Amino acid sequence: MIAKLYREGLDVRSFLLLIVLLGLAVTISGTTADPDLWGHVRFGLDILDTREISQTDPYSFTSDRAWVNHEWLAEVLFALAYRAAGPFGLNLLRLSIIAIVLALVWRRLAPVANSFFVVIAMVVTVVGIVWRVYPVRPQLFSVLMFALLLYCLTRFDTTRSARTLAAIPIITGLWANFHGGWIVGLGTLGAWTAMRIVFTDRTPRTAALLLGTSAAALATTLLNPYGVGLWAFIQSTVGLGRPLISDWLPMFKLPPAFWVAWIVPSAILVVACVRLGRRIDPAYVAIAALLGIGALRVSRLDAFFALAVVFLLLPAWIAATAPSGAADRPRRRSRLIAALTVPAVAAALLAVSTRLTRIDVRPSFVPELEAETYVRSHRLAGRMLTWFDWGQYVIWQFGPQVQVSMDGRRETVYSDAMFAAHMRFYSGEDGAVGYPDAIGADYIWIPKRLTVASALRAAGWRAAFEGPESLILVRADRHAGPPSVVSETADLPRTFPRRTPAGG
Repeated sequence: MIAKLYREGLDVRSFLLLIVLLGLAVTISGTTADPDLWGHVRFGLDILDTREISQTDPYSFTSDRAWVNHEWLAEVLFALAYRAAGPFGLNLLRLSIIAIVLALVWRRLAPVANSFFVVIAMVVTVVGIVWRVYPVRPQLFSVLMFALLLYCLTRFDTTRSARTLAAIPIITGLWANFHGGWIVGLGTLGAWTAMRIVFTDRTPRTAALLLGTSAAALATTLLNPYGVGLWAFIQSTVGLGRPLISDWLPMFKLPPAFWVAWIVPSAILVVACVRLGRRIDPAYVAIAALLGIGALRVSRLDAFFALAVVFLLLPAWIAATAPSGAADRPRRRSRLIAALTVPAVAAALLAVSTRLTRIDVRPSFVPELEAETYVRSHRLAGRMLTWFDWGQYVIWQFGPQVQVSMDGRRETVYSDAMFAAHMRFYSGEDGAVGYPDAIGADYIWIPKRLTVASALRAAGWRAAFEGPESLILVRADRHAGPPSVVSETADLPRTFPRRTPAGG
């Protein structure tokens, strides 16, 4: 095959498309862990081992509400992937989801565009969704389900096939067990249905079909372990007050690199409206525009916005600008360019292979390894007042022997009052020193940089471990071995999972 490529040569455009595709492969092949990955895999392993979804949290001593694990199905798939191939299995699952999304983009664009524009559309897709699919997290499944939903909607608009709509209730039923983003899918489906009935096709048969599909999609979201309780949970938790979670911050509060995921789809939206004028589908514009506005306020909507633009608006713009096949005419081939293809592919494969098997961790998401070693070697057990970002890491390493006071599950096991109390403690507000006693904590494991750390030591809490990043405090009357002080750490780079989970 390589010899044939060299004999026949390769044209410049094909080579450039290949380079772009290789660049995409390298870009998305690496991944990172967010602070919740330890918990997601651990909870999935628990479900596999016990064959049940517990509503009683065994890992936290301050949980004050029934555990609504609305991401349980995603966690089960994470656990299966982890058991099969460790971090590589998790990354492979993530990459499979991304590949399906890009394949759907290809299927959507191929009938109206040549390969050049299809590749451009794939680049736009990756740019728009990259921040939501780069880490291994349940939101991956929301991106996939939304892409499937948009594909079904646009497929029906093209073919008018009722069988296409039959897949939508299946999508929403699965989505409700994967991740809370299904509420965006239902909103999109509702907007599309309403505008189709009012503006496009007012026949009773079509109206009944569309309304029936929406009703069925809504009904299948009840097929979850909590029934209608999941609706109540989503209604009570979807909001804007999540200051520690970057996904819920407005776009303008994020670093400029994140803005690209919003700016590129926005530019396409504006240009498509200008170029197509009245030929553009108002339902498509409305859906994309609403998601774009929403993404400004809640940044995690940027992936939905990008997918809406790619599936709903980009095909019509491309079809009007460059009809299918216009750029696929024969081009001059070059043996030199063909020869460059082999090292380019080899370099890309080498880069991908070195990134597939590791999941990097931002240092602030986990304490230094020496602190973990201290807890393990001294066999600490009991109630640990924990830093928000470290809670699920502690659960993975030491739960349930060590129970945490706070972790990234937030509203799924903690009330707003409990979360707010922890925020006051972390910030060192009045009464912070007495908070560990109020909740009955045996230990405190927090970043050393917090101002409350020195106040706790002054109040009688003893430093059992002190490292460059974290501090483990114990009650003065509690034995936890001799104090351990680490001035430097070589625990870099940090990767998931470090060690197998407690009891695993």
